[in-house]
Parts: sequence; C-alpha cells; structure tokens
Amino acid sequence: MIDSKYGWRNVKVAMLVRNFSYHGGLELYTYRLVQELLARGLHITVICEKSETNLSHDNLKVIQIKPNKPQANKVRQLDHCIKEFTQAINTHGPFDIVHSQHTAAHHIDVVTFHNHTVSRLNHCGMPLEITLNKLKLLLRPDYIMRDEVDAMLAREARVLLFPSKICKQDFMERFKFQDNRNMASLTVAYPGWQLAEPSSPNGNESSLDDILKTNSIPREKTIVFVGRGYRKKGLDVLLSACLLLKQRNYSFRLLIAGLKEKFLDRWQLNTFDLSKEVHYLGFVKDMEKVYRAGSIIASPSRVEPFGMAVLQAMSYGLVPVVSKIAGVSELLQNDNDALVIENHLDSEELAYKLALLLDQPQQLEAMSKAAQIKAQTISWRGTVDATLNAYQQIFQKKYVF
Repeated sequence: MIDSKYGWRNVKVAMLVRNFSYHGGLELYTYRLVQELLARGLHITVICEKSETNLSHDNLKVIQIKPNKPQANKVRQLDHCIKEFTQAINTHGPFDIVHSQHTAAHHIDVVTFHNHTVSRLNHCGMPLEITLNKLKLLLRPDYIMRDEVDAMLAREARVLLFPSKICKQDFMERFKFQDNRNMASLTVAYPGWQLAEPSSPNGNESSLDDILKTNSIPREKTIVFVGRGYRKKGLDVLLSACLLLKQRNYSFRLLIAGLKEKFLDRWQLNTFDLSKEVHYLGFVKDMEKVYRAGSIIASPSRVEPFGMAVLQAMSYGLVPVVSKIAGVSELLQNDNDALVIENHLDSEELAYKLALLLDQPQQLEAMSKAAQIKAQTISWRGTVDATLNAYQQIFQKKYVF
C-alpha cells in the first residue's frame, strides 16, 4: 500500500509483458514505464516470456515463464499465456498491483491495451476489408480468441488504460463499458517517444547510404514512412498518392523503413514508374539516420492506437501528415505542427497535403520548428503520472463495476 511517509517506495507491482525489450512500440512503452516507476521507488517484478534487456536495479526482478512452443498456433499461444502468467502471479506474489501490458492472464488489477480491438477494420477499412474482417471474426479461431481475451481483460481488470482517446472509444463501442462500469476507471496514458538508449547501426544502414549517395533529391523533398503493416499503416494509400505526385511532375523521394521490398512491390514500382522515387529500406535499427534524411513523415494509417514513430520523427523536425483516426493526432494541431488527413483512405487528399509541403518551403520550415517544439513537450513522465493515478484508484477503491 502507499505509505504516508515513503509514498510509492513500498508498493510491489507485477508487470506482465510477452517480451521485455525496447524494440517495438508496446515493448518500448513497457520498458520506459518500468524505468520510470523504478525511479519513483516502486518495486517491479517483470513477468515475461522473453527478456532482451540488461536493465538492472535493486528494486527490479525479471521472471521468465515457460515459453510457448514454436509451432503452437495463435489460439494455443493465448491459452498458454493465460495459464503460465496466471500461475506466475500466484507463485511470485503477493503483489499490491498486477499490471498487464495487453498480456492474457487472470487476477490482474490494471491493463494497458496497446492494440485496437479486432473489429477496428469494420469501421475504418475499405469495403472489401470490412467484409473480410467481419468474416474473420465469425470464422477464424484466432480472431475469436483475441476478441475473447480482450473481453476477459476488460471485464476482470479494475482500471483500463489506453494509449489514446481513439483507442479507448474503440473498446467502449466493442464492449459497451457504459453498461457495466464507471467511466472513471477508463484512463488515457499517452506514450512518450524517447528511446531507451541511443540507436546504433545494425540494420540496413548501408542500403540507406547507397540511396542517399546515388539520389540527388534533397532532404526538403524526402518523405519518410515507418511501419511493418502494409494496409493497416496505409502504405497502399501513400503509394497511390506518390503516383499522383509523379503524374503532376513533383520531385520527391519516399523512404520506407520497416518493410522489405518483395517481388510484387518491385513489380508495382516498375509498373507505375516509381522505382526511382520509392525505396524500401527493410529493418533499420539506426532510425536517426532515416529521420535526418527526411523532412516529412507520412502516416495515413487505418489502424493506429497511437504512433510513437510520428513523435520521434517530429523531434528531428519532420512534419507529420497523419490520419485523423491515429491516436497521435489527438496531440497535434492541424496547420501548425502537422497536417491531419480527414479521410485516411483518400489518396487524393494525401497527395494534396504532401504537395502543400513540397510546394511551400517556408511553410515546411515553420511547421518543422513547431513540430520539434511540440515533440519536446511530450515525455514518458506523463505516461507514468497517468499510470500512478490508475494505481491510486485501486488503492482508494474508486472504481465501480
């Protein structure tokens, strides 16, 4: 419990996460949260399947559960998580707070949902995607199980945390929280963006160097895309917008970090004569080099609970062109530090927004400065404050079911 003299120093928290690492959005969120909670004096026991960090602290324990079998399907993986994480909570406790980072288990107090519900594409996809997604929810065991796990976590946890209001609204619509719980138990804890440690070259940096050397397009005409999801991240819409820019004789370059170029990608670029403008970088660990090469970050996502890459790019002065339905848009000001896309499926609107920045170097420079200033106002401190407020609700029993 919270001691009146020592504050949070005697509070014991179990932090549940599949992979304790700082590579990836959910993983970085958890890692930085653990760091900050340790700095506030809490005792943290991380329960995970795999640990890929060297984090050391007197108040930190890392417990690894029995890993999933490599050949197990997604349904069995989720069943395994529920069993092993729940057992670990009982074995290594008692804890004052059990906090799940969207990890399946029973006996939790707080859950942070990092992904949208499986029904999200029903509301923001193209017509065919909506139809296919509805069929998956009816027929695919892994989709059904994921939906059931989200419902279980939402039902059993006392306080629910979300990375954005948009993600929170998605869960409210899916699970009808207004019918069975106090809305005060639903809290937004925006992520920070600062990395756990400086990035170091260990990816396709040589490929990027070759592109920068052989391509004369300046930084002011370079657009950056970051993500591993082709359609969910809206890369299909971005490529269509690039085709429109090419047809209108714009000079530009698009750097795609996170995806490797496949045969169909190469065929598509050749077919639309975009092979000189569009470059797939694959996995890049040293994202600083990518950000320093660009002036615009395009994020026309269909499904984006938040979008830390946007803030990371803004810290280097890149101007975001971002979907209205992306969580990070809640922290941005249209026409000041960002351009917000009203219709994330409209390549014409996206091309228009990109052209505004390509056409007007003075506006690009002004928005670049504003974006950099905005990024500096957002940190992991806010994430921790929101998390501690959630813990306080548990102790003071303010939640109502």
